[in-house]
Amino acid sequence: MFMEKQGWLAEGVDIDPVSVDQARAKGLQVRSGSLEAQSYPDNYFDAVTMSHLIEHVYDPLAVFQECHRILKPGGRLVVVTPNNESWGHKIYKTSWLALDPPRHLHIFSLMSLNSLTKKAGFQKFKSSTTIREANGLFVASRAIHSTGKYLWGSSITYPVRIWARGMQLAEWAILKLKPGLGEDIVMVGEK
Repeated sequence: MFMEKQGWLAEGVDIDPVSVDQARAKGLQVRSGSLEAQSYPDNYFDAVTMSHLIEHVYDPLAVFQECHRILKPGGRLVVVTPNNESWGHKIYKTSWLALDPPRHLHIFSLMSLNSLTKKAGFQKFKSSTTIREANGLFVASRAIHSTGKYLWGSSITYPVRIWARGMQLAEWAILKLKPGLGEDIVMVGEK
């Protein structure tokens, strides 16, 4: 919906039939199955976006190679994925929410995602880290650390919200000195 409001002709792909049905019910054009199974023509798309997807696939290289194939020359691949070297991961270790076993099959660092991007054929790319979702990750990771679990949608007390915002601001300051420690990696590759 957002992309269409910006003037793009948007199309989605998802392997989860429930998600596909929900998207279609909102009037979105969504195909069911993996990206590789869609048989898009070469040089078809101006952009491919993946927000918190690449960590879930069995063969990330095959997915990136398919993106490279279906992008037009000058087309962009935009990826957001958890950062294995984030400050939150350093603090919470095995309790860090973004590890999310068994759903997250791969957790990337800047270096490993850059390497994957280059192997897939993208010669021009830029990656950085962000703290955009840090406060939620800190709340959930703290709960996992103390109780062994986190229930999505559970109420968060005001003091915990303030603490989480403080942690996010602290991470923002740390990123000024060490830019690779954000909770998520944002990578933009150009074909």
